[in-house]
Amino acid sequence: MRRLANKSLHQTKPFVTHLAFARCAPNVFVGETSVIWGRQLSVIGNRAYVVSLLIFLSLLLAGCSGERSEVRVQVHSGKASYPNIHVQLLDSERTRQLDLDHDTRSAGPFKTSTSGNLTVSCWVDSEEQDSEPSGSIALSIREGWRWGVVFTISTEDPIDGCFGCTGSEGFELDPTLGYAPEEKLYVTWGGNSINNPVVY
Repeated sequence: MRRLANKSLHQTKPFVTHLAFARCAPNVFVGETSVIWGRQLSVIGNRAYVVSLLIFLSLLLAGCSGERSEVRVQVHSGKASYPNIHVQLLDSERTRQLDLDHDTRSAGPFKTSTSGNLTVSCWVDSEEQDSEPSGSIALSIREGWRWGVVFTISTEDPIDGCFGCTGSEGFELDPTLGYAPEEKLYVTWGGNSINNPVVY
């Protein structure tokens, strides 16, 4: 009877480990891990080990349950030429610098931290990057959320015809750069869930 019990315990596959490692570490050899853990269970076979295993799995699942957060940036123009815009993305974990122009009209998505604020700043054309930015906004980072930010130079706020946009702000432009007095740099933003996006 004891031999039969040990055999039954040895053949029991800890299917919970398949779920944990499949979600958190897809490159781990789950099958080998399950076999090893099964042998350990057959050797130790005590309640304390099972409790420790459950605590470990709980911590593992809690550590990988968080979702990523991202941001994507784009420049738009109603004219034949596109402005050259230098963009800085700043959050609690990193600072990213990139350039948008006629040839590179969008960039991203880029990974951000999953909490705090994301500061998006930009400099238009030949403005010195150590000077005050042409425009700057702060977005609240959400877990599992992707922000989209669009830079537009226009005489009208583009948010009026933008589906899914949640905010915009207009910034004055340096007239020495050749822009008309009524033209502004508009920064428009909107967001969507990464895993369950809403289709507009």
